[in-house]
Amino acid sequence: ILKGTSLKRAWIGVELQPTKEFREYMNFTNFTGILVSHVEENSPALKAGIKPGYVIQKINGVPVHGEYEEDLPAIRKQIADLPIGEEISFTFWFNNQTKEIKIHVKEEPFFDQPEFEADKWGAVVKNLDWQVYRIQMLEDFNGVYLTGVKSGEPADQANIRSGDVIRKIDGQIIKNLNDFKAVYEKLNEDNKKTIFTELIRGGNPYFAVIKLDSKHKTLKNGDEN
Repeated sequence: ILKGTSLKRAWIGVELQPTKEFREYMNFTNFTGILVSHVEENSPALKAGIKPGYVIQKINGVPVHGEYEEDLPAIRKQIADLPIGEEISFTFWFNNQTKEIKIHVKEEPFFDQPEFEADKWGAVVKNLDWQVYRIQMLEDFNGVYLTGVKSGEPADQANIRSGDVIRKIDGQIIKNLNDFKAVYEKLNEDNKKTIFTELIRGGNPYFAVIKLDSKHKTLKNGDEN
């Protein structure tokens, strides 16, 4: 952090839940592990065949156990500290069977960065987070979302709204905020006046043309003659 570099956290795409109630329901007195309560779409865990209800009992041969909520942070950190890009062995319990499954660990797809003000557009954008990803039903992790649009400015005239997710600008895929900044600054250098954006709004595709020299409302998806 002091060097200005971002922290990279390992990610497999599971949400965890304590096993206390599960153990009591199953009447397993000596049962250990941590319960998988949710598996993210497009995640390494999903690709490896992991499902809700699986219980992680070992990570790389190291036993894990989370009976209470206060046990979860340490296990999440254990997963976050795994080597990114490597296949890691997980031991799972499911349906009274124990099996070893290897999961290809990836970097956490979303990371915090300060909001960026695209002042020429009259918009403020930020990296995606899990809430936006789920609400907008995105098919992958690409994009940035609008946290603010100034009234009367080009983005507003293009009918772009807060909460929209920008996926492409002039055909270029926007993976994250760094991509957006690079494309935005290049467009400014080139003095580009008309910019075509591809967005997601309410889980559906939406297209808008930003006109930097126009005082009138631009293309709106679904406008009638």
